[in-house]
Parts: sequence; structure tokens; C-alpha cells
Amino acid sequence: MYRHYTTQKIRDMHADATSAYHRLNTGAAERVFVDQSGERIEYTAAKVPELRRYCEELSSELSARQNPRAVRRGPIRPLF
Repeated sequence: MYRHYTTQKIRDMHADATSAYHRLNTGAAERVFVDQSGERIEYTAAKVPELRRYCEELSSELSARQNPRAVRRGPIRPLF
């Protein structure tokens, strides 16, 4: 999903999203967030989980880029 972005750009996006999440949770948020691609998103209290998921996606992408061998796999299933 984020393959065409550089790692630094994803770090910046993550920092912006995390900051917006913090401000929204503490009541100090502007309600409109414009990401680096120019997309305008309005966040309300009902969209806090959506913003949290976005932060987690970016964090996961950064982790995968820092350690590409750490791939999530399913449970081990023995064959009989």
C-alpha cells in the first residue's frame, strides 16, 4: 500500500498522524487534517479508531522496512 513512498515520507506521515491522534484525544485537535498528498480528512470523535488504525498501519510499514525478515506468519500446524 505504501510501496511508492520513501521511508522518510512514511515516518513523516506517521508523525503527523500520531500528533493528530494525540490532539484529537486530548481535545486540542483541529478537526481537519490534510495529508502530504493533499487529501483532506475531517476527524471527529467517532473517527478516533480509524485514525488509530491508520497510525498502526504506518507503524507496521515502518517496522517491516526496518526488519524485512520479520514477516508475520500464521500458526505452525503439524502435519500427521
